[in-house]
Amino acid sequence: MAEALTRYQRAFRNWMIERGMRFQRTRYQRDDGAWTTEYCMAPARPARGRVVFVHGTGNEALFPQIGLFKRLLLRGFQLRAADLDGHGRTGTGTFDRARVRRAVPHMLGRAGRDARGPLHAIGESLGGALLLRGLADDAGEGVASAALISPPLGLHLGPGSLAAEAGGLLGRRALRPRRHYGLLGSIPAFGPFRRSTFPIRMKGSGSFGYLEEVRQLLRELDLARAAIAVARPTLLIAGESDRVVPPRHAARLHELLQDSELLRIRDGTHCTTSIAAETEEALVNWIERHTPS
Repeated sequence: MAEALTRYQRAFRNWMIERGMRFQRTRYQRDDGAWTTEYCMAPARPARGRVVFVHGTGNEALFPQIGLFKRLLLRGFQLRAADLDGHGRTGTGTFDRARVRRAVPHMLGRAGRDARGPLHAIGESLGGALLLRGLADDAGEGVASAALISPPLGLHLGPGSLAAEAGGLLGRRALRPRRHYGLLGSIPAFGPFRRSTFPIRMKGSGSFGYLEEVRQLLRELDLARAAIAVARPTLLIAGESDRVVPPRHAARLHELLQDSELLRIRDGTHCTTSIAAETEEALVNWIERHTPS
């Protein structure tokens, strides 16, 4: 049985219902037998297009993009987001590299069954890496455009980068989502902190070894090689102060992709680039630009 919605999920659902929109949470079984949770959000009027969002490392499907989701819903876009295997409070799958790689093809396939308007895809951090690999493997047939927020070629973790991220969480950018999540709800998971909201399920017990598994997954994805095969219009967004995934990663992908644009977010860290006002504005404009009027 699915667990109750968190406070911010419930507030978002109520916001949608008040505007005549549809908020649906479903559990579906993947071909490997694991269950995951998907959220389908539809505007009050017929959809102009569809957007699939793939979340980042350690998060869940609706974090931290509710602000972006609200803007896209008000503009008439249908949204889908699902918990990656090993993430979220209601799934059964563990974090397994082969299983996680199959997540994006599943998500795009489910969204593709609905033919209302063009299909766009957004991936954040790990989600961006998975999305890029999926597009290179032709999983995204019919995708009109893609956007990758802080896409990692690898992870740079150490005392300096972690201290910089912790400092960024105290700045004004980190407080921006509080109107959607509440003051404490806007803070992401950090190490063991907030793992009741953002659990990670690994083989065995606890979340030990998670980041090393993510590192290994990124090596297997080989994004520099994958990028060469992607011809769809792709927006890359990188934080200039991101020390976990330095902006040179997005710059390298920009060189390799056939059709891409690169946006740098001043003072953006790994945790704050995705919630920056400039990022949200750029994503909305990008999707509008690639949706026929």
